[in-house]
Amino acid sequence: MHPNENLPLTVNPQKALAFGVEKALLVELLEQFAVLTPDSRFTISTSRIQQRCPFWSSAQIALYLEELLQAGVFSASSEGELWHISFNDQLPVQSDSVVSSHLSENREREPVLKPEPVAPSEKIQKPQRSKVPSFGGGYRRSASELDEIFAAAEAKKRQQIRMELSWQPTQAFFEQLQMHGIQNEFAQSCLPEFTLYYLDQSDSETTWNQKLLAWVRRAVRDEQSRTSKEQRLNNPSHSGGHNEKGRRDTRENRKRVTAAVMDLKNLDW
Repeated sequence: MHPNENLPLTVNPQKALAFGVEKALLVELLEQFAVLTPDSRFTISTSRIQQRCPFWSSAQIALYLEELLQAGVFSASSEGELWHISFNDQLPVQSDSVVSSHLSENREREPVLKPEPVAPSEKIQKPQRSKVPSFGGGYRRSASELDEIFAAAEAKKRQQIRMELSWQPTQAFFEQLQMHGIQNEFAQSCLPEFTLYYLDQSDSETTWNQKLLAWVRRAVRDEQSRTSKEQRLNNPSHSGGHNEKGRRDTRENRKRVTAAVMDLKNLDW
């Protein structure tokens, strides 16, 4: 195996622009052989080139060599598939200015794509961020409102008092008793039991008048129910006689209806 067969092949951009990629690659391959040859003139066959570049046919290799020879890249003579080549001192490659002008010409040939104007109705609108719902029905209280609520709750808490043995209802309580037709003496009789009950509960209220009023009204209903029950128990003859009379009338009516049904000829009923 020839030592240069392991060397990678590269393409010089200037040579590719001057001769084309295929022929620039062939020039690089020939230069590798020239470096490894002590003489200025070396011999190479198209089959050897094809071993390094199997993607070319023999006809393509011969064509590329003829074109490079005509371009003055090297001087050569051929004998069948053998080529005796010697490179010139300087390859006729294009200068940087020529390459730059060639690139600028290619850029001028490329069509410039201009963005199409967008109608006002077709303009892309940025998506609006949806409002984040707040807890509590979608309404978020401001800091000042929360401060007012907390202040009111604190003030109400300071106004609350706990039950004491010395507590007495206000004058407004006795006025409400008159509206419900309750005697003051009866309410005063309920006060000790009421006071002892709420002393054990450890409750706090802004005013105890409403609690005492509900307690007294419930006591009035209990007293009326107890009195009515005692009256029924104390008069058993009256209630029993009334019930006995009702049962007797029912038996008489049932007998009369039965007799009328049995008398088929009597149509008066």
